[in-house]
Amino acid sequence: MTDAPDPSAAGDRSATDGPVVTGHPIEPGRPVVTGREARRADPTAVTTASSPVGDARSRAEVRQRTGRLPVAGVGIAMLVGLVTVVLGWFRLPAITRDTMWAEDVRLFLHQRIVLGPWASLVQPYDGYQHLVPRILTDTAVLVAPIERYAMTVTLLALAAVGLTAAATFAFSAGLVRTRTARIALALIPVLLPISANEALGNLANLHWFALYLAPFILLHRPATRTRAVFQTVLVLLVAGTEIQTVVFVPLLALMLRRRRVWSVGIAYLVGLAGQFGALLTTPRVRSEETPVLLADAVRGFFAEPSLSLWVHDGPRAATLLAQHGVPVLAAAFAPFAVALVAAVAARWSGRSLLAVVLAVGAVAVWFADVLLNPNGLLEFSARGWAVLAAEGFVRYALVPSMFLAALLVVGADRLLAAGGGRCLAVGGDGRLASGADGRLAVGEGVRGGAVALRVVGVLVLVGLAGGLTTAYEPLSTSRSGGPDWRTSVRTAEQACASVGGVGRQRIEGAPSGWGVSLSCADIDGDRRFP
Repeated sequence: MTDAPDPSAAGDRSATDGPVVTGHPIEPGRPVVTGREARRADPTAVTTASSPVGDARSRAEVRQRTGRLPVAGVGIAMLVGLVTVVLGWFRLPAITRDTMWAEDVRLFLHQRIVLGPWASLVQPYDGYQHLVPRILTDTAVLVAPIERYAMTVTLLALAAVGLTAAATFAFSAGLVRTRTARIALALIPVLLPISANEALGNLANLHWFALYLAPFILLHRPATRTRAVFQTVLVLLVAGTEIQTVVFVPLLALMLRRRRVWSVGIAYLVGLAGQFGALLTTPRVRSEETPVLLADAVRGFFAEPSLSLWVHDGPRAATLLAQHGVPVLAAAFAPFAVALVAAVAARWSGRSLLAVVLAVGAVAVWFADVLLNPNGLLEFSARGWAVLAAEGFVRYALVPSMFLAALLVVGADRLLAAGGGRCLAVGGDGRLASGADGRLAVGEGVRGGAVALRVVGVLVLVGLAGGLTTAYEPLSTSRSGGPDWRTSVRTAEQACASVGGVGRQRIEGAPSGWGVSLSCADIDGDRRFP
């Protein structure tokens, strides 16, 4: 089981991990030569237009340098996005799909009704902007009858995650070599065990998925102006939705060398300017909880983002840690450390940079979230590992866990691409080998150890897939207990009818206390919102 390098994947020649020869068999004693040595031996063999080898190599190298997607790549990206929506829909229980979540109902919907579409679009909340959730709220208000509003919001939220998946597949083309790895990167958000607990299928948590997309979209180098425009718009939406994308500001330095991506950098800065403007004008409401201790944050990093990928149940994780302690954390984290080493061990490449960014991002996002948001969910010093049994895995683990899973995929890509380069065969006399037709002997051979590396890469992805899919159906979600939106609307209609259609009725969401008050004149399950 091997996976050939994706021809649409960009990257540098160093991502290819060894010479491979097929086509004409290489006789014993024949050395092989690749890359610069082959061109030095016979420059015209690779560059001449009449050479089929040169044509194939030049086309592949252009795609590698520019990250250009062939038509098939665009189709796969669209399919990945659609599959993501379907997977997300069926991951969520029926009651969850028809329950409004927290800010989606009390904030986004309420402010849309009171302020209108334009004023609510840029209305700050708790110190930052939520551009994409506001846009999708407007969309749902315009197209959905009141009775089906919750279902519509869930579908739109999943569509946004689907767009994230499609964009991840597309923009990772310049960073990883194999198509299998790119598909795996794209499916991580929808399949991650803890993503269905609270984040999946609602608007308030879309910013987590925007943050996952950020490193891929900021590292990508577009091949055409059209793609640059599309990338610019997406970057603006991402930065305008998630203030924590500021952790990737150092990547702006890489954009200075390429004028085509200046618009991407400008859009990124505009989005961040809006975020920090909101932070200065509407400061966040501080929690009265005790700040998280640094020692607890360190323990939490290994116990939550890392361990939750392999052990999906908080009580089960607490039991394992109580019985075996630190070795459990070490075993859970070891694959990510090995993946990082594997990704950066070869010559520096786009893959190496992505691996470092993902690793740093996982650490930075985790510590920023838990240290700046006082909570009692990580009191390991006071309560021991039992806190996991009582509280489960926290939502702050979501993005670091996605980054760690992506790091594992990037390391596997390094193994899958081993020996995936093309080479020229050279005879014992130093001349380039040729076949009966006089053409150069070029193709895909097997370097010692390359097959073994590819097999290990496949096993890594299989192991990750097992870790993700065994928790496909969540044990519970934050909306598992309802209340069912459609039933609540019908109850409100009946209450309005009993008082002659005057006054207001409250329609609840989850958790308890989060809802919206609507006038009886507006409550009609078949109508759209005013």
